[in-house]
Amino acid sequence: MINTEKKYKYWAFISYARADKDIAIKIHKLLEKYRTPKSLVEESRSPIPRHFCPIFIDLKDLSTTDPDYRDGLKEALKNSKHLIVLCSESSARPESVCHWEINTFLESHSSDAIMPIALEDISNNTIPVELHDITNKRNVIIWDKDIPNVKTNNQELLKIIAFLLGITANDLYDRHKHTVILRKKKLFMGFMFLLILFSCFSIILAWQFRSRLKSEYRRAEFEKKVFPYSLVYAYANNFIYPVIKADTYKKTIFVIAMPKNYSELNNHEKKKKDNFSKDAATLGWFLKKITLTVPNRTRPLNVEKMYQRNNGNFDCNIYADMVTTVTAIKSVVDYLTAPGNPYYKPSQKEAITKAYIEEFKKSLLNLEEIKAEKERGNLEIYFADEASSLKKVMQDIESKYNN
Repeated sequence: MINTEKKYKYWAFISYARADKDIAIKIHKLLEKYRTPKSLVEESRSPIPRHFCPIFIDLKDLSTTDPDYRDGLKEALKNSKHLIVLCSESSARPESVCHWEINTFLESHSSDAIMPIALEDISNNTIPVELHDITNKRNVIIWDKDIPNVKTNNQELLKIIAFLLGITANDLYDRHKHTVILRKKKLFMGFMFLLILFSCFSIILAWQFRSRLKSEYRRAEFEKKVFPYSLVYAYANNFIYPVIKADTYKKTIFVIAMPKNYSELNNHEKKKKDNFSKDAATLGWFLKKITLTVPNRTRPLNVEKMYQRNNGNFDCNIYADMVTTVTAIKSVVDYLTAPGNPYYKPSQKEAITKAYIEEFKKSLLNLEEIKAEKERGNLEIYFADEASSLKKVMQDIESKYNN
């Protein structure tokens, strides 16, 4: 079978703001030095390279003094298979060249060929506007720029490599892990014949392992803080903001049902919806499905609106939502507390779940657009995780907004 896929000069083009130059150089160096596991190269049905050369970066591949500098960038973008964008406050600013590079790349490529990498908290201020649709649909790679040793971002590097290869990160990680294990076995067998050198090697290995645990723990802590923000960002753009735009009342109120523990992360939507409806009915409220027409949105939005059975007169619209986005937390908690994982113990599962849920709520309320709407008196958000808290929420709404 003839391979008709277009041949590109560069595997990827790295787009970045000048403030992130040092990180761009380090990532470029790591990508070009990376060696794909031999077993993956040999067993793959489609051609997979052993090395990713070249990766385009303007500091290396283009002269900034060239009068045709933009033309050179445009040609490189056209001849790059992928676009890697380092996202930060600097790259998201209107004057950043990243906007031009992203739009130029999209003239000849699909958005599926773009890989955003977050260097800071994920928000409208750190993600270029052209990438908002991508970050709403995909998990974003988080690169901890504050760690001095870039190699401690090894998991994120493997995710970038997997994206360039068009395979899953787990598949690449398994191959990479297998290659590392084979390499260690060979070293072990060699040093078995030299007891003195083997002893020295054991001491060095123990020290490296201890250092790695410290670095991995810090990375896990960083991810635990930032991960809920990516969920919040998608939730706000796909639900909160569209409802606010479509709501005709001056004030919009959201009552958001949240899981209160790890077990509620499973089948969260159905379980929470049933419990929420029963608890609301006990308090004299009922939920009704309605359809909202959202400006500049092609499809209408289906939502649950809350009404008081005694026809209370409220100068606002009240919407209920069983936020399903947080179910993604379960996979992260399972990973962090898996047997043999150095980050946390299985007994910490509930505590980590609670921390993620609280971070989700905190991050949602800290979004700039939501804070602005609350300050203008146009928006209020309540969280409820059980009957007692729902009762308190509805009493508060009745006392404040029932005319």
